[in-house]
This record gives sequence, C-alpha cells and structure tokens, in this order.
Amino acid sequence: MFVLIWLGILGIGTFAPKYLDSVQTFLKLYIGILLFARFNPLTYKDRPFREFDRRIVFTCSIFLILSTAVGVALKRHIKKKAGPLVEKGLTEIKSTIGIES
Repeated sequence: MFVLIWLGILGIGTFAPKYLDSVQTFLKLYIGILLFARFNPLTYKDRPFREFDRRIVFTCSIFLILSTAVGVALKRHIKKKAGPLVEKGLTEIKSTIGIES
C-alpha cells in the first residue's frame, strides 16, 4: 500500500490512485477480521491480555489511523494536481470532436 501511496505522490504511476482504495479497504477488513477473531467476547473471556495482544492492538490502531489520514491527504493531493490536467484534456477532446461546453 505504501508503495502505491509514494507512486501517487511522486506522480510516477498513474495506476496508483486507482488501486489505492481497494488495497486500503482490503487491509482494513483484514485487520478488522484479525481483531474480531482474536478479541471477540465469546472466546476471549478466559484468556489474559498479554504483551503480544497489546502489540497487536497498538500496531493495528496506528495502521488504521495513519492509513486513513494518509489516504485522505493523498486523495486531496492527487485531485489538486490532476484536476487541472483532466479539465484541460476534456476541453481539448471536446474541441476536437466539435462539442461546445
């Protein structure tokens, strides 16, 4: 996911923004399922909360916070940089075809 983020920021890959939402959604679902399976109230009652459990929860929470914040910032950056280019391209296509806006 972070490779796609940097490709999008640097403008190297035009495919990065297209797949970023799918990758983020998959990772968030994976983390949610992992946390649910490990810490659901039906099976977790008898187990102590160990150091490993703390690390899992902390790492997952940091990932979810950062991926959400970085995702929002990246989408804003891409829209800011790509918006004028898309509009220019649409204007050129319309003028070539003969459609007036």
